[in-house]
Amino acid sequence: MIFDSHAHLLDPAFDRDREALLSRLPGEGVCAVTEIGFDLESSRRAAEFSEKQLSLRQGPEGGSGVEAGPEIYAAVGLHPDHAADCSDEVVRELSELSLRKGVAAIGEVGLDYYHLDKRSPSQREEAVRAKGEFLRLQRELLLRREEREQLLREKEPGEEELLSFVPRGEELSALSLSKKSYRALKELSESVDFSYAPEPEIQKSCYLRMIELALFRGLPIVIHSRESARDSYELLRDSGGYKNSGIVHCFSYPLEVARQFAELGMYLGIGGVLTFPNAKKLRRLVAELPLSMMVLETDSPYLSPLPHRGERNNPAHLRYVVRALSEIKGIREEEVIRITAENARAVYRI
Repeated sequence: MIFDSHAHLLDPAFDRDREALLSRLPGEGVCAVTEIGFDLESSRRAAEFSEKQLSLRQGPEGGSGVEAGPEIYAAVGLHPDHAADCSDEVVRELSELSLRKGVAAIGEVGLDYYHLDKRSPSQREEAVRAKGEFLRLQRELLLRREEREQLLREKEPGEEELLSFVPRGEELSALSLSKKSYRALKELSESVDFSYAPEPEIQKSCYLRMIELALFRGLPIVIHSRESARDSYELLRDSGGYKNSGIVHCFSYPLEVARQFAELGMYLGIGGVLTFPNAKKLRRLVAELPLSMMVLETDSPYLSPLPHRGERNNPAHLRYVVRALSEIKGIREEEVIRITAENARAVYRI
């Protein structure tokens, strides 16, 4: 049966039907899922989720329990977006969580340079100025709207022409700025509040601490790496963080990078992106590399495969990834499921 090595089933997207989904997954061929933490709170919840689900399956005093869905395991750690939270206290609690029943890895951790703030100091200053101007225009518009409403309430018969001097809400260009310029100003001002990723040095420091934790606890590591292949690989290699194996989640780098990680004993996470029409490089990579170094993953509720692209993803959708792998590798779907599940159990030591 299918093993989903990376999912976020505790995401709010599943709040309305999580239990129903869990109960039907075994019937759809899914035997196990690893719930991945990305900050301290999600790591706490992942550990609790795994412990609860495994206890339900096991039953009292080690006996056989109820069939309450697939086996649920957990990974705990800090995603690079949360690298600034990597304090001694947080690392200490993550270390304690890693001892909980069902916690099988440290993750997802790593480096993500996609959302770094690449603006120059002058560009940042301009964005701050634009935000101030935008807020001023918003206040002025509000005053004009209130003025118009006041006139509507107090006007005498025959005074309708007075209203022509007060712009309606949609007539923002009357505030000495064209609508096109206003939109540009709005977009620039919004960049002030955009949630940029922490600086690379902060991310690297956190990544190394998560690697140290994985080594200390003897656990594999689940790596999130985006536009940071060289640093992700070299820090893992030089720190010895690969010694307990692990998974490079949602792998999207070239073939030579895949081989570098494989030489360290790392597995590659393959998911819904494989089914996308523009995933030609990933399909070539999958064709070149042995299935023995791949695991299946959904990253649910994200990255749903065709024909469900754009919809909420869930572990049952891995059957489409299995089909794509089967066609690319020229082997039966049952073999894809068996080998990738064995790989997931090997890396998570289950």
